[in-house]
Amino acid sequence: MRRMEPQVAQFLALAQEVCRVRHGNVVVPQDIVFAYVVRQLTPLEESPGFAAQDSASPEQVRMGPEIETVLNLDTDEPVVLGELVDMAAAQCEELAGYLGLG
Repeated sequence: MRRMEPQVAQFLALAQEVCRVRHGNVVVPQDIVFAYVVRQLTPLEESPGFAAQDSASPEQVRMGPEIETVLNLDTDEPVVLGELVDMAAAQCEELAGYLGLG
């Protein structure tokens, strides 16, 4: 797995919480979109995190294949947020407007 910029690791943790809110067990591109929206709407001085305490999700939420593809690209460059956003826009064309790309 490629190394990640610190903000990418935080963002993926937020995407996992979005997944938990819908009681999922795999983070999918739609979770990336909604995590991006939460991140954009949260003031910088506040934490964008939230906890899905009553979730039916398993303790460990996995990354879906589209996200794993980005995380495992054969490159020495670290993962940057733009890669996840671009992937989500390509996979969720109907939601791309939320990413400012549609």
